[in-house]
Amino acid sequence: MSDSKKTTGTETKKSNTLIIEIIMILFLVGLVFVIVFPYKQMQDDKKQEAILKQRMEAIYPVLTRITEAALKAKAEDEFGDFPMDFDFLGLGKASDLETSDFTFGYNYDLDTSTPTAFALSKPEFGKENVKIIYNIKDKSYSLSDPKAEEKPRIKDEWLP
Repeated sequence: MSDSKKTTGTETKKSNTLIIEIIMILFLVGLVFVIVFPYKQMQDDKKQEAILKQRMEAIYPVLTRITEAALKAKAEDEFGDFPMDFDFLGLGKASDLETSDFTFGYNYDLDTSTPTAFALSKPEFGKENVKIIYNIKDKSYSLSDPKAEEKPRIKDEWLP
């Protein structure tokens, strides 16, 4: 009788060990899903952000060109006013400044007497209708993103 009890005890220990090994394997697999895959996704997101930031940096020379043209037009104006429209900047058509990712424009707000140069993103940028605005009077940038919660996100710290 004692032999049968010893055999059963050994089988119980083996089955307990097997259950613990299975639990450990499942734990390790879960660890991979919890740590490794999100880390990979984070790396992909950072790569995409770097590409978007690089594409955004290409707009600043164009915005500077529009700003300089507006300041020059103001200096040449007999009343010292900023031009009312893009056509008065002497840069040709706004479509001449277009890139594959952005369209550019100029706006003069009569109510606030605020001239602004802006870049508006196209779908090719990865997100449509993101507006980067340069206030010529205040010499400051601002960002208008109608779908700010959606990826890809454009960060304010990317602005000069």
